[in-house]
Formats: sequence, structure tokens, C-alpha cells
Amino acid sequence: MKQKYKVFINNKPLYLTQSQSFYNCFEGKRKRFKSKRTLEKAIETLENEPLCKAYVIYHWDLDELFYHFRRIFKYVHAAGGLVQNEKGESLIIKRKGKWDIPKGKLDKGENPEETAVREIEEECGIKDLELDQFITHTYHTYRSSGQNHLKKTWWYTLHSNYDGELTPQIEEDITEVNWVANSELDSLRSNTYISIHSVLDAFKNLA
Repeated sequence: MKQKYKVFINNKPLYLTQSQSFYNCFEGKRKRFKSKRTLEKAIETLENEPLCKAYVIYHWDLDELFYHFRRIFKYVHAAGGLVQNEKGESLIIKRKGKWDIPKGKLDKGENPEETAVREIEEECGIKDLELDQFITHTYHTYRSSGQNHLKKTWWYTLHSNYDGELTPQIEEDITEVNWVANSELDSLRSNTYISIHSVLDAFKNLA
């Protein structure tokens, strides 16, 4: 049974949990869910208070808690993944000055697996992609066109034998596409989004 959701807000984690023990042991700001305002206050704190590094909200019914949280945002679905080659390397991108893993929003009628393949091909100029296995989900919030969004991303491993030129999708703010040895993936953590740390941790745990 799922015990909690971790949502990244302003590059910091908000935990929504039904685990009393997790709530009791949490070292940081925490509240019991009472109303929508409880959630809004947590979001405002993570966005505006630099000293607040994490927040937890507890409710005995996790599905109900996440339902109320979702309703604050426009809910967006995306998918992407780590492409592996025969050299033991992963495909990474630099987007808006930070290292990232290629991903993008689901088009109408697509499933996450189809989106992962399409978006990686478009963002990196790679071909001959084959889907392998699911890694994890991540959740993060952002603001666009005056509206708050909550994005759920499905992450996968993929592989390709493509050895041709890689082309960054400039219109998506991607300036670099590189292969990096899997042993060096952790070095990206100092200049990437904290949600990507969760993907890298889950990827390591697949082995």
C-alpha cells in the first residue's frame, strides 16, 4: 500500500502521507490536513520561505489527501527516460543551463511509453529507440500562462545502438545532448533539479 507522495515545489519536497510514524519522525514543518487551506499554506511556505527545505502533511486517507491537492492545479502528464547504449552510457541533455533527462507531455491518445520514445527522439535527435523498463514516477509543480500546474512524469529505461549525430531541440531550450558514463551520473546532481535526483536513485536501485 502506498504510504506517501513526494511532490517537488520550488525544487523542495512536499510529502503527503498517511503514515503516522513518518509524520511523527519528520524533522521540519508538518501539519495535519484539515482543509484545502492546509495545502495552500504548505505550497506558499515552500515557494516563499527560503529556510523551509521540506514540508509534510498527514491525513489518514492518502487518496483523499492527494485528491484535494490535485484540485489546486492543472494536472499534466509527461514521460521520458534514460537511454542506454552498448558502452554503458546514458543520454542526458542541458536545458536552461541545468542537466536534465529528456521528457515531454503526453499528446492526446498517447500512452506514457509512446510519449517517452517520441519525446526523446524529438529532443535529442536520436533514432532506433527501444523501451526497456519502468523506473519511477516524479511529481513537481510549476507556473505557466498564469496557472499553477502539477506534472506527473513516468520515467523509463530505453536503449539504442544509434551512433550518429545528436541534435538538441533548441526550441525546447535544450542546448546540449551528451552521452555520459553511468558511473558519472551522480556528478550531475550539483547542477540539476532535485526531482532528477529521485530518478537517478531509482535507476541505481534497478541494478
